Amino acid sequence: MVEELSDIKRKTKIVVTLGESSSSKAVLVELIKAGMDVARISNRFLKGEKQDVLRNLQEAIKETGIHVGVMLGLRESDIRIGTFGKYSLRLKKNDLVRISTHAEQSEISCTLWCNNKEFSSMVSPGDKLLVDFGKIILTVLSNGSSESENYSFSRSFTSITSQDLNSDIDSSKSGNIMYMLNSTQKVESSLKRQKTNSFNEDLHRPKRLTPKNYHGAKVVMCRVENDCTITVHKPVHISSSDGHEIPTSDATISEDFKLIEWANENNVDFIVFKQIRNEEDLGFLMDLASSNIKKILGLQSKGSVTQFEQLIAETDGVVIGRGTLALETSLADVCRIQKKTVKRCNELGKPVIISTQLLESMIFHNTPTRSEVTDITNAVLDGTDALMLSGETAYGHDPVRAFNACARICIEAEKYLDYHGECERIKKILGNNITITENTCYSAVTTVLSTHTKVIVCLTESGRTAQIISRFMPPCAIVALTNSEVTERQLRIVRGVYPFFVKETQESELKDRIFTIIKAGEFAEVGDNIVVVGGLLYNFAAGHACSLKILIVK
Repeated sequence: MVEELSDIKRKTKIVVTLGESSSSKAVLVELIKAGMDVARISNRFLKGEKQDVLRNLQEAIKETGIHVGVMLGLRESDIRIGTFGKYSLRLKKNDLVRISTHAEQSEISCTLWCNNKEFSSMVSPGDKLLVDFGKIILTVLSNGSSESENYSFSRSFTSITSQDLNSDIDSSKSGNIMYMLNSTQKVESSLKRQKTNSFNEDLHRPKRLTPKNYHGAKVVMCRVENDCTITVHKPVHISSSDGHEIPTSDATISEDFKLIEWANENNVDFIVFKQIRNEEDLGFLMDLASSNIKKILGLQSKGSVTQFEQLIAETDGVVIGRGTLALETSLADVCRIQKKTVKRCNELGKPVIISTQLLESMIFHNTPTRSEVTDITNAVLDGTDALMLSGETAYGHDPVRAFNACARICIEAEKYLDYHGECERIKKILGNNITITENTCYSAVTTVLSTHTKVIVCLTESGRTAQIISRFMPPCAIVALTNSEVTERQLRIVRGVYPFFVKETQESELKDRIFTIIKAGEFAEVGDNIVVVGGLLYNFAAGHACSLKILIVK
């Protein structure tokens, strides 16, 4: 493989979520060339098959000659609701909507679809449904099919007249819900619905004014609490009216089993465990994953925050899912939790990734807002290892543009980090308990700080030496040479580390290889000093980093 030469100045890593806008081979090639470090695959954002997306990624890697890591997210929410078609649906405050788990009920007015067949047993009247991270708020009125027929819908489908057919969609228009559901949705072939109106090919008028009696169908009736727009497959957080615990169905847990099995079979580098309530949950799922896969804690609930110290001790890193976390805590709490978590992960030397709405506006627009730039800048200054782009790259209008904007903000923010102060803070925390390897890595960083050496090179088999050096936050790049392709990919979420897979094992060959990589990647020039950390015999043996050398680039 050809070494990665692009974007060498950026230390903060960027994880790109793949979706409809970014799953093609052509776009993936662009993203890899732009400097994508890790590709995230999540069912939430995919319309096609995971295997097809992974195949496209592998082909893009082969074409570019640049390795990237692959991250799989387990289920992010047990519950998803949305429209039956691909179109958006505008709702107004106080509208009434039905939520059904049966696709056949798409012909019924005011009906949304839910992916969880046990949804009606999970909610109670008075519960709040916070959809799409709280952008849409629904109040549950009833959770039984028979009760739903007693409600009167003030904005009925039957109120639509022929002149509405060619007019613009307006949320203030009478009959808005029915108009959106029935005149703007293209009929999905998978539902096998027959068009019944020849006047407009996109118009579907149900013959019945009352719902059919679908055996076993459980309908949840809700009131809309805010003017909003809903599309397909949006995550739902249930806020209980009486504090009762929302049950998790066996069907959704089994989905995690299938995802982990798929990750094992396809040599995925990272798995993010999100629906974790306690250590037992985490331990059980982690035992199912291959030992070669890095296990990442998804911090997105009150429970995971409360048990953070126990959970982080068992995992290899953290993703802070700010969207769901804000629903379970508060917007203000998320800021505090983010800063505290990043600081603690820096102290432990474990990668921390910040996600959710980093560049949300760039889903539709070409430039970020000032608040988004500030958000990313603060994350970098706090010491995050990586940033995760979600909707911006999954279904945004220009994923490559969003990626480049994030990269530029990171590069600018990194100029203002207090590298010396952070290095000494970590050293103080370690105190007298510092190990030989840690002390060697600390000495490498202080050497760079005092002599302005251009780069630190380390030889590592497991990646641990590179992580320890990164923990002391050097101002220069860390070039990690490894004899493991798995380690090369997994180091791509560690701040400041540029991993390279090498086959050389002899000292003279390794020195030549180091100089070649350093010069080709423009990490340093001929005559510059570089710091090399490794074992006594220039080997990759794990746990044997105990030597530090200063070499002149030749």
